[in-house]
Amino acid sequence: MFSEIEREYKKGLQQKRFIAYYWPCAALVVVLAIVFALVFNSLRWLIYGCAVIIFCMLAVAFLAWEYHHAGKLFRSVRTSKTFSAKLAAYYIADDKRRIDNLVDDLARHQIRTKDDILLTLNYFQTRLPGNTKPNLLGWVLTAVITLSSIVIVAYDGSIGTINLHRLIPIFGSTLVVALLILTPVIIAKIISTTMSISRNKIDSSLVEDLAYIYVHFDQYRERLADVNDVSRE
Repeated sequence: MFSEIEREYKKGLQQKRFIAYYWPCAALVVVLAIVFALVFNSLRWLIYGCAVIIFCMLAVAFLAWEYHHAGKLFRSVRTSKTFSAKLAAYYIADDKRRIDNLVDDLARHQIRTKDDILLTLNYFQTRLPGNTKPNLLGWVLTAVITLSSIVIVAYDGSIGTINLHRLIPIFGSTLVVALLILTPVIIAKIISTTMSISRNKIDSSLVEDLAYIYVHFDQYRERLADVNDVSRE
């Protein structure tokens, strides 16, 4: 039951919608770009530049669609004059829609009383991931292993040293492939961070919304009591 609530809740998160849209397209672009970069080695930097432009266009297209769709759904977004006002109105409306959907889902799973909500809140709170810090040693070891592999490939046994004429092309190709894999991750991180400004992280948003429903239980009492009441204000 709780896993179903969590799964349905995350489907409605803006960050999840972005991930579901962005990554299939970005993965296809990465694969095609790597293939072209290996086949047309002399054009690898041009291919990388084109791939970066496509990654950015995918992100812009998603944001443009989101705000266009929000303008159709929410009157407050349509009537706002400036972009910042539209953005603030969109966040407020999207938060309300997310909480309303969560209330309906709680009711469908027979979670109707304040004690039921508290039990659900405590369950998800215990499942929050702990704060983890990047493992610097792991990053360093990965970089050393990668560079060592490149050096081994470029080593020329006939002269007993590294062949620079072989090392430079290998290093350039490896760098382009690494950037093609890393760049969409960075762009996705930037977009996700932009979406989460003044908002909750994905891991904690469900707990925050459950806490909001618990504190404002009287506001949602009737809707929780009747699962068929799915009207919107």
